[in-house]
Amino acid sequence: MTAQATYDKLLAEIAKNEDHKYFDILAKNEKSIDWLAFAARIYRKSHSTNTITSYCKGIVEFRSMVMQGTYASLGSAIEQVKGQTNGLAYKMLDDFVTWCDASRQFRPRTTRNSFLAVVSLFGFLEIELNDSKLDNIRKSLPTPKDLRDEYPPNSEIRAIDSAASLTIKGYRQVINDTGFEPVDAAQLQVKDLRFNEEPVRINKDREKTGKLLEGFLSAETVETLTQIIRVENKGQNDYLFATNFTGHTLKNLREAYNLAVARAGFGEIIKDTRKGSTRYRARVKKIDGHVFGKYHLKVYKKRWFTIAVTVVPVYVAQAMLGRGAYLDEYYIQPLEKRQEFGRKILKAVSTLTVKADKADIVASVAETLGIDSSTLSDEKLSKLREAFSMAGHFLRMPNDKLQLVSKILKEANAQ
Repeated sequence: MTAQATYDKLLAEIAKNEDHKYFDILAKNEKSIDWLAFAARIYRKSHSTNTITSYCKGIVEFRSMVMQGTYASLGSAIEQVKGQTNGLAYKMLDDFVTWCDASRQFRPRTTRNSFLAVVSLFGFLEIELNDSKLDNIRKSLPTPKDLRDEYPPNSEIRAIDSAASLTIKGYRQVINDTGFEPVDAAQLQVKDLRFNEEPVRINKDREKTGKLLEGFLSAETVETLTQIIRVENKGQNDYLFATNFTGHTLKNLREAYNLAVARAGFGEIIKDTRKGSTRYRARVKKIDGHVFGKYHLKVYKKRWFTIAVTVVPVYVAQAMLGRGAYLDEYYIQPLEKRQEFGRKILKAVSTLTVKADKADIVASVAETLGIDSSTLSDEKLSKLREAFSMAGHFLRMPNDKLQLVSKILKEANAQ
């Protein structure tokens, strides 16, 4: 494939992304910069157009900031930075962090991502930056707060499914069974499902990294998907939850899911007539301090992982989600063994039971740890829960904080 054909293919992929307008703004108005080449550099690492449009969104904000000052365009500001002798790049970056935080009131993660986007652009344009000076700005970035997620009890999940369309019910069920990202579930095609296997298996590439995803589906989910395929007369190459996958597909699925959440009693339905026609949208209950709905779609991914690691080894759960470091260890297992893991997870994440059977939980935990189930008292189970919770906290820590904690613990043990 020629370089031009590669660029054309990437441009077509960007156009499908729901936030492609940010790339379009830059490509249309800042022609002194090769935005497609910039996008290609980002894409070759992540293979995700979400990263491209997310970075472009941050750069559009940077452009807005410099144009409110003395610059006619982003390009003219960049020319000034290239000819700098007085640390202009660092001043601009520092001012931009303040702009994002104070003027735009972005969430900490959005501010951080926008800052990284501009740093990436400067690197692409061969503007040399001193790491220590950059670190000084990084240290001043707002600190993200952990989301206080809670997943719905099974009775509420079933209420949401009852209020949803057949498509949204199947979409949510797939995320529930597999732990897939909403964007990966949205891109499922009929051919990705192995209906001839038991349990039915999904085999596809992860949108964000291109790594292989594997998931297993419960009989209830398969029944829903079979109905969707039959009612909508879908063929092997058709998308399960959309007519085609465009930049608006994920947004539309999210909005339809939120309507089901509101209809189930966890929000309210708003009648919208602003664009000359009547449509209904949802106002759902939010997580305190965040824009996310209390029961946003990724809650089911987090629910899946939290439950899965109690019944299968952690590497299995990580590999099923397409996380590269675990794939070799997972795929060396024969399909029969992977199916066995899948059955255990499906039983544990099922929403059809109000409460998991305690004996089954004890047996699954004991088997995973390779110990006698009779030795697992209530006290030991409680301590295991605490240990897994603490382990999850450490896994979410940035490397610098993790290293600091490790150093403190070593010093404490030496005393």
